[in-house]
Amino acid sequence: MSLSSRDLLYRARLGFPWVIALLVASCLLVTAPLFVEPRRFFLTIGVGFCDEDGVVRWWHYLVANFVHGAGCRFPATWFHLAVNVVLFVFHGALVERVLGSARVALLTFSCLLVHMVLVYLIIDGRGHGASGMTWSYVLFVIHWLVIHWKTARWRMFADWVTCTLALLSLFAIIGLVKHWHLWNLLLSVPFYLAWRKTFAANLADISNADHGRGNAIGVAAAAFVLAFNAYFVALAVGGQIQPQVVESAFTASQMRPMVTQYKSAPMPGRSMVARMSPRESGGTCRRWRWR
Repeated sequence: MSLSSRDLLYRARLGFPWVIALLVASCLLVTAPLFVEPRRFFLTIGVGFCDEDGVVRWWHYLVANFVHGAGCRFPATWFHLAVNVVLFVFHGALVERVLGSARVALLTFSCLLVHMVLVYLIIDGRGHGASGMTWSYVLFVIHWLVIHWKTARWRMFADWVTCTLALLSLFAIIGLVKHWHLWNLLLSVPFYLAWRKTFAANLADISNADHGRGNAIGVAAAAFVLAFNAYFVALAVGGQIQPQVVESAFTASQMRPMVTQYKSAPMPGRSMVARMSPRESGGTCRRWRWR
């Protein structure tokens, strides 16, 4: 009997995907308060709400990766959360069950660490979303779909899990138009190249799959991330962390005379004002992004 996607995801005795389960728990735990009091928790657990910038604290560089949505713009919180959770559950769990918890933890947290640095350098840490992790599994899933196609052809689509994996992979490829997703996939390339033979060998002999060493360490790392997130969510819910907004230095009434003065100013003055950035003028930067 040939191997199916359902076997890889939940039927074969390959062990429970603890790393992915703990990451999903982090996403749900951190995002849940946003449905209750959106503005308050987007500005405490997250780093911004609608057009308001929250204060970025040191722990936001990790916690904000599990915040979903933008408050009042696309994507909606539920949609953003659903996309990343589904990618974790289908793509991430399959990869963990084939390669083992240690490898999937190394892949996930290495990509996340580089992603955190990029977010800090490019947008000052103002970002929400788990796509610094979820797009790292795409190449492995596509590898499985190619192998499955070679053995089963169109029959593979009789399996609902295969159909779901294929649709999610197509969605992930389309999602590469967003640069955060593209960078995450590119960061996963060295891991894919290093482990593709092991991945294929495990698929060929799934009952004797090589899950590597250090699986307990991988699970412990994911558990630490969950505990870290839970601590700061508890502080925010309990009121120990209060919403703080980066205020603009100018009110709307102060800005109107400035605009009038700008329109009547000579060209040199106009050029000088036009070159002023939000930081130079004391305004809000408003560069935070969903990912």
